[in-house]
Amino acid sequence: TNAMLTDFSGRENTGSIEGTPTIGDGVISRGRQYGKSFLFQSESSEGVRFFSDDDFNYNRDDNFSLSVWAKRFHPNTGSADPAGKTAQPIFTRGFGAESYGIDYDFVNNRVRAGVRPDVLGPIQASFTVTDDLLEWNHIVFTFESGSSTGIKLYLNGELKDTESTTGTAYRITGSEDFTSSAATMNTSEDALSIGSNDVM
Repeated sequence: TNAMLTDFSGRENTGSIEGTPTIGDGVISRGRQYGKSFLFQSESSEGVRFFSDDDFNYNRDDNFSLSVWAKRFHPNTGSADPAGKTAQPIFTRGFGAESYGIDYDFVNNRVRAGVRPDVLGPIQASFTVTDDLLEWNHIVFTFESGSSTGIKLYLNGELKDTESTTGTAYRITGSEDFTSSAATMNTSEDALSIGSNDVM
């Protein structure tokens, strides 16, 4: 229920459930159960969304991180891959151009994390997983502005890949950014989302 997503920090970043996900018992790690979990069906637009004009609207000058536990599952297929699709957002803000976050590439079995300043494509770190993400994995994306290893992707506590956020090959300069535009503020395309944002 939405009550599970109440923000008690005082920042008023309470989440809201999209669709009708199944609520489960959470992650078991080292013999202990932590929190609850949500089951989002692969082909649906179910998810958790956080709408905020200011918080989470990071830009090229900010340092930030996203962290999530994820496991892919579908009751009707062992692969959990939807037909005719290529990627699934896991923890993202925005959709397409001017976005950032973590997603999963079905075609190449790769977890990816990074930023997208325009329609030319993302600037991202990535890692090929051996379990097709069908087991619980802890995924962390960190962004540090102006660093040769500014984009970092961690899987289960291990650094797997980095990408630069500086230099001539880094194209987020001048007017380019990955922050959400005024046109998408407070829309479903702009929300910080776990799951949802539809399959691409």
